[in-house]
Amino acid sequence: MLFTLATTGILVTKIILVLYSVIALAIAIERVLTLRHTAAQERAAREALRAAFAVGSRSALARASQFEVPSCVALIVAAEALDRLPGHEHLAAELAFARSAAMLRRGLSALASIASTAPYVGLFGTVLGILTAFHTIAITGQTGASIVAGGVTEALVTTAMGLGVAVPAVLVYNGMVGLVSDVTLLAEGNAREFVAQLIVSDERETVS
Repeated sequence: MLFTLATTGILVTKIILVLYSVIALAIAIERVLTLRHTAAQERAAREALRAAFAVGSRSALARASQFEVPSCVALIVAAEALDRLPGHEHLAAELAFARSAAMLRRGLSALASIASTAPYVGLFGTVLGILTAFHTIAITGQTGASIVAGGVTEALVTTAMGLGVAVPAVLVYNGMVGLVSDVTLLAEGNAREFVAQLIVSDERETVS
């Protein structure tokens, strides 16, 4: 009974680690494509808003609201205009930026969980492999290498699988965090530029 449970547990452990690797790969591909697209979108929004601000701040805000999938900078500029209305207390722009940043980080928590738990899943398989080895010794009464080789092999395989999933996941996670930081800084820098222009434009309109 114990041998059957341990064998089943090792199989389940391997399946989990394979699923971990597939999920981590899927997250990595999706995030890279999304972040590259987002960075290109931010650059396009920057150029579009610069052209619109050349005409006037209201034209720029109208242009920002027309993005089919609003970029982070467009959201912040439009939200800043809302902030400047009485009673909003400068919260809309902060919320827009926080929401956009959260969207960029989507999936990274799952990747971090995979990176942190994969070694323990592998370790669990290792323990089960050792249990099968001792169980074999208890049944046969023999301690030769050929008797326990199967259980030890299973233990080493699950250990290697756990590390094989965890190490790339950590590297990918760190890389994704760097990409998110780059895109966030790009959007924040663009937004600050246009918000400053919006403030100056509004002050000019107030004076005139």
